[in-house]
Amino acid sequence: INAEYMGSVDIDIGMPKVHSESSAASSRRSRGWDVFAVVSIVEAAMLVLYGLFVSYGVDADTTTGAQTDEVLTTYYAMFQDIHVMIFIGFGFLMSFLRLYGYSAISLTLLLGCIAIQWAILVLAFWNQLLHRSFHQIELDLTSFINADFAAASFLISFGGVIGKVNSVQLVFMLLVQVTLYALNTEILVSRLEVADVGGSITIHVFGAYFGLATAMAIRKTTHKDHRDNTANYHSNIFSLIGTIFLWLYWPSFNAAFGGAIGNGRHRSVLNTLLSISSSTIVTFGLSRVLRGGRFEIVDIQNATLAGGVAMGAAAFMRTGPWPAMLVGVIAGFISTGGFAVLQPRLASAIALYDTCGIHNLHGLPGLVGGIASAIFARDATVENYGASLLTIFPGTATRTASEQAGYQLAGIAVTLGIAIAGGLVTGLLMRLFGPSDDALFTDAAEWHVPSEETPQYFSGPASSSFSPPPQYPTQRKPSRHTPVHVESVA
Repeated sequence: INAEYMGSVDIDIGMPKVHSESSAASSRRSRGWDVFAVVSIVEAAMLVLYGLFVSYGVDADTTTGAQTDEVLTTYYAMFQDIHVMIFIGFGFLMSFLRLYGYSAISLTLLLGCIAIQWAILVLAFWNQLLHRSFHQIELDLTSFINADFAAASFLISFGGVIGKVNSVQLVFMLLVQVTLYALNTEILVSRLEVADVGGSITIHVFGAYFGLATAMAIRKTTHKDHRDNTANYHSNIFSLIGTIFLWLYWPSFNAAFGGAIGNGRHRSVLNTLLSISSSTIVTFGLSRVLRGGRFEIVDIQNATLAGGVAMGAAAFMRTGPWPAMLVGVIAGFISTGGFAVLQPRLASAIALYDTCGIHNLHGLPGLVGGIASAIFARDATVENYGASLLTIFPGTATRTASEQAGYQLAGIAVTLGIAIAGGLVTGLLMRLFGPSDDALFTDAAEWHVPSEETPQYFSGPASSSFSPPPQYPTQRKPSRHTPVHVESVA
């Protein structure tokens, strides 16, 4: 047995065990305490804060005498859809890296849970601080929908740095990003009274440019053309599963807070369906043109969703069917072009290494959605909206439709400023405790992966030879002149 190759694997073939532990394995065990300490401190802090400041809302509290499930019946179906998008859609979409599937899906679960708990606190904090009215946080299902939106924004940012950071860095990034997301959202919704029901600006633009700024701050030359920053046939199929889940449930994401007055929720679903189907059609056609006459899977995995992103801000507005389709067409063109043309040029020109292409799926389509919402806001009159005008555009109580359009654009500018500044500072701090270059784009840095486990055939009669699985090339390989053999033992 070549013990150097086997590393820390214990082999039982009827003889005394051979065990050679590498320094890397020992280092991994010591680093495990870092993750344990961080998540323990975070959850302990959550327990204290929830104990002090959070209580059941009116519809869930036994002391209020409420006899209705109105909030539950109104929101639970769409909440389920959004929850699936967060934990299955985003997780599987980011599983395209051939050696990073465990982390993409499982860390989405961990980080999503932390983001939801933290977002409930910080969203309420900024709301109460800016309104100067402090009281117990009343928890109901809408709290979790808003928290899911915050988790979505962070997972977008995660896509820009995935594979280049470790778990401790990600938890730190999450706490900062979600805090600034909550601040930005409160400024736009409460102060500027920007209409953004599906989050084109607050969720997608903020998440994308925070993640891009962080990626710029932590960039290394080793990130460029890294051998493991690649996909394979099977990892792309898993990623496409995430695409399908996101595509199917995106109308719920945009419509959850569409409201019942003036059929806003119904209109949000219709507009999103028209927009996302249009971006899908355009993506398939343009991909063939820009990719040398064949479809490119990265375009289909991502740009097909651009219509859902772009329709977020204007989903419950009275856009009309064909304008909703046009928004999807424009978003599909820009997103597909971003993946095929713009992303490689940005990587070469300014060393922007955007792992998941969040600029193309969330950043640019989010800007399209914000601009579209300003155009549609110019028609925000009583004649067009009737009684639902102040529900959709609260700011029109004191401003004209043209002024509302200006506030929509101002919301984009504020979001870009907070996101980029916050992302750069966060990334610079993350550089202080980043992973080594041999831990990039691979699960093996933080997970037990198949090549590190005892092969099944070692538990029975010994095999005549042993060839380690080739898909995890992170362990040292034997020289081609010293093949690994396991002799038969009687």
